[in-house]
Amino acid sequence: SSSSSSSAASTADEPPAKKKRHVQIPEGRLVAAKVKDNYILARITKYVKRKKAYRVEDADEMARERVSFELSQDQLIVLPTEEELASRKALPKGARVLARFPKTSTFYPATIAKRADKNKYGVRFDDDEKGPDGNIRVVKVNATEVAIESF
Repeated sequence: SSSSSSSAASTADEPPAKKKRHVQIPEGRLVAAKVKDNYILARITKYVKRKKAYRVEDADEMARERVSFELSQDQLIVLPTEEELASRKALPKGARVLARFPKTSTFYPATIAKRADKNKYGVRFDDDEKGPDGNIRVVKVNATEVAIESF
């Protein structure tokens, strides 16, 4: 038998892979925030320790007033910075992502179609209309607006 002497009791209720140490997301960081049923572009404004929640504000520049929400960490996907992208491998063609639809502040499920250049991807949004050739068009999006957490 393979009995391990690690403290199995504390993690018995969840598989070890899920036991991610809570790394606090810094203020000012851009995230895809799950509000109701949509992920929107938002900025972390504060971590509220006693509630274990983040206060985030809608990062839509077009919004007349800043709307803020309190969300738990599992409702947030941290977006990569340009520095992080520089040291990270490109996402492969076919990868499933959430990407911000151009000229909106909302993220939608999409598939990577190609890497347009160092800081851009061509993606196909799941719900986008099909072109005359029967394929969903490829839309260029900034790599900093592509979320790759499990969703």
